[in-house]
Amino acid sequence: MKAVVEIVHTFEVTVDETKFTDEFLEEFNSTMYYIEDIDGHIKNLACLAAYGNIDGSTNFVEGYGDLKEMGIKIEDENGYVSDYRRSED
Repeated sequence: MKAVVEIVHTFEVTVDETKFTDEFLEEFNSTMYYIEDIDGHIKNLACLAAYGNIDGSTNFVEGYGDLKEMGIKIEDENGYVSDYRRSED
């Protein structure tokens, strides 16, 4: 059996660029896996959300820590995936 499957899920990812320091990037790369730059982290966060690893049930994401402290917000077409900002809206 063979099938072609296309899955499209769009996320808007907002990050506080000042949190993604050289030290953060080095620490992430040495303890998690290699991601070259902040654009790579934005794509990685969207992938984690698409896989269901970021679903609003917790603000903590392995490798990133507390989303609010990192200034990370992820939103899909239905609303917030990282929901720490819901109380601020």
